[in-house]
Amino acid sequence: MKRLNLILLLIASNLVCMERNTCLAQTETFSSGSFVVDMGQTPQTVDNALRPYGLLYELIEYHDIPIQWIISPYKTRDGIDFSYNGVDYKSGPFLIEAEHIDSTIAALITAWDTTGVQGSYTTSSITFPSNYIRTVKYFPNILVDDLSGNAPIILNYYNNAGIDSNAYEIGTPADLTICHDLWVNPHGDPVWATHGPLYNFATTQASHIWSQCHAVSMLEGTENTAAPYEMLNYLTIDGMKCWKTKGGQNPAATCGPSITETHPKNETAPFSYFYPTDPVMQLLGNIHNAHDNGSEQWFQPLSTGAWRGTTKRLVTTSDGSSPGEGVLAAYGHAFGNSENGLVMYQGGHDLTGSGSTEEQIAAQRAFFNFNLLCGRQKELFVSSSQIPNSYYQGQTRNVYVNVSSGYPPYTYEWSNTIGGTFGDSTAASTTFTAPMTAVSLDGMIKVVVTDACGRKNIFSVPINIFITGLPVALTDFTARANDQGEVLLNWTTQSEINNDYFTIVRSQNGFDREPLAMIPGAGHSTTPLNYAWVDHEPLTGTSYYFLDQTDYNGDSETYGPVRVALTPFSLSPLTPLVHPNPATSTTYVSFQTDSDHLVDIRLFNTLGESVLALSHEATEGPNRVELSGIRDLPKGVYLLHLAHDGLTGTSRFVKH
Repeated sequence: MKRLNLILLLIASNLVCMERNTCLAQTETFSSGSFVVDMGQTPQTVDNALRPYGLLYELIEYHDIPIQWIISPYKTRDGIDFSYNGVDYKSGPFLIEAEHIDSTIAALITAWDTTGVQGSYTTSSITFPSNYIRTVKYFPNILVDDLSGNAPIILNYYNNAGIDSNAYEIGTPADLTICHDLWVNPHGDPVWATHGPLYNFATTQASHIWSQCHAVSMLEGTENTAAPYEMLNYLTIDGMKCWKTKGGQNPAATCGPSITETHPKNETAPFSYFYPTDPVMQLLGNIHNAHDNGSEQWFQPLSTGAWRGTTKRLVTTSDGSSPGEGVLAAYGHAFGNSENGLVMYQGGHDLTGSGSTEEQIAAQRAFFNFNLLCGRQKELFVSSSQIPNSYYQGQTRNVYVNVSSGYPPYTYEWSNTIGGTFGDSTAASTTFTAPMTAVSLDGMIKVVVTDACGRKNIFSVPINIFITGLPVALTDFTARANDQGEVLLNWTTQSEINNDYFTIVRSQNGFDREPLAMIPGAGHSTTPLNYAWVDHEPLTGTSYYFLDQTDYNGDSETYGPVRVALTPFSLSPLTPLVHPNPATSTTYVSFQTDSDHLVDIRLFNTLGESVLALSHEATEGPNRVELSGIRDLPKGVYLLHLAHDGLTGTSRFVKH
């Protein structure tokens, strides 16, 4: 069979990156002086593996600092996420950006270090592909069930992590409001009369649920005996086998009026672990023995049903077979609908009640990872914003941010790290005035948006302050990589007097300079002018770009540098180009082939669920396929996947 040779179509330059055997991936670089929390210490202890969640909570909740969660999408179980300075970081390390670390935050990190949290400061910039990074900005509003008096089980988990009692409330399903994000059900006997509110909680409100022990099979069997006959079988079709036989020690503890099957108390080994790159599974070692206690240690669908296709069975037993196998831990969207909230189940009465200390810690980490995932789902969504990242000293520019989720009224809190001022630091739309400075400055503008429920988004943008004055007042100087492996340079002048020309200069170390191009100036101008230039052959790694401005009399001024980090990666024979990206209603995928072939095109969400699928009869040469089906998809990040005869290629796509 003739080999399918699909390659990235470089529209702007009409070049083929396959000729260089590399392409330039979207990346993000974090400055030297960032702090990496090492979650892969062995042995895992409460101090080095649970207390980091307490540090994260304090940074996010009390200091409005976002956390970067670094997870390799390619690792195997207990594998390495990245290596830096001779250290292999595993099980989802966290990173605190240098720009957020002042003396107060440095002291806080030191204080947590004394409790056993392990980590180190970076001594150089560090770059990751964008698909390694998840930003955590919000811990969910949690209500812990205490109908059965078992809330202390959960509170012990939070105490182990050093998370204070402000992180949760204790109550019953009747206490749930639109402001609650996560219902935690440690035990008990759910029935429709008490737990019926959980139906709308997970569907209409799209909030989340975590449950363990026999509360799980009870919950899955809970149904409304009156119209419209809703059932809380979130993760299974038809419900689960019950944890006990009706008429036993507690006759009331049955699993719903239509459930007659039961399963044995003890599960069957061996156990299988899946989804090593999933956020919930960022832990080390085994968890199964930590679930080996209490009335229900594992779960299984009815013999007439199955797990829903979207349910991730994280740890399975050897009971039954897919899609009806036994599980110790599982999660997914309620009723298999991505518009609904997430639901997670873990077996056992108490995740500190059996197994080794390390297994107990791993099981509790799964619980806290689910907390973080729920927080990411519920953080306020920034629908549009304007925060320019370049200013000249003393310049005033408009800034704004809009959100499209949560519940008003919203509050806004603007701040910066370089001494600038805001016209109104509590308004959605305001102005920022850069400080007067004798040297160029790098810093950050941050706005924290909070809704009436306390949900928030911490939105921050790195900024550069340039020294400027006549003859040229520069308002912007930016550099960014595009999908064609080039670097786009843009700059704007507010006014020009006697401006002869600009020179583009590149450096790989910030000192040795290489002139690249000369761009004529406007001479004299009193209106804003926009300039652009493309570096078609950028350097791999970190590069610095300077802008030299020269007057008619030969005097010159230098602006910058601005930094761009480019990371090479091997190109698959099927690598799609998605354009426009991001998009709102329609986008296109472009590729090229040397013969006619049927190509499978699929779009996956962040949970690995296929949300769009089509086949295209590719013809020899360039191909362009319209993806109009994205208009009905929720906003977020998706993965586009091309496949044919075992060849695959992927590209990241953002739906706005």
